[in-house]
Amino acid sequence: MKGDGTVLVTSERAPQLPSNAQLRIARLGDAWLDWPVGTSSVELPTAADHDNSDSLQLELEWGRHVSNWLQSAPFNPPQDTESRDRALLQGMLGLEGLLALLNDMLGGDAAGSKGARQHWDEESQPKGQFVRLLGIEAVLAAWARNKETLREVAQIVAMTRDFQPRDVREQKAHAQLQEFLASWDAVESELLRK
Repeated sequence: MKGDGTVLVTSERAPQLPSNAQLRIARLGDAWLDWPVGTSSVELPTAADHDNSDSLQLELEWGRHVSNWLQSAPFNPPQDTESRDRALLQGMLGLEGLLALLNDMLGGDAAGSKGARQHWDEESQPKGQFVRLLGIEAVLAAWARNKETLREVAQIVAMTRDFQPRDVREQKAHAQLQEFLASWDAVESELLRK
């Protein structure tokens, strides 16, 4: 991957195809690009880190026949998959989703904390209101219920630390999150050690 977010896909040698055949390539779920004839590389357009993976889609069209397959193409050097996955979750859930997940973990409502699973498609907050993050009391109660829960909470907290608010609504929740993180940081190491 280059600094501008583009990815150069290389082959050991240029694909040898009949004159009426076309090879195409794409990221998973992305638009197809023609692989230039006679070349051993193709540059994929700019994309966010979390849109890149070690799997690519390839398509070979030859006359009326079309064949598609997935191809493993490891990054060199390897991707930092933890950062990539964190960015993906942040993008998919947003700050509100991360805070709701954190509340579920602390409140004992998530499957990982041995509680009943909440239905994510149910309306749990009145429209227009942001999730109110539970306080340090919830952290202590979660620790008392099940010490392993805090390890799971720590993973969610790590995902929220570098979240960049995208609008005024998220900025307000982000300020609340920073207050929670100050308390969390004060007790995390002690509780996780015990």
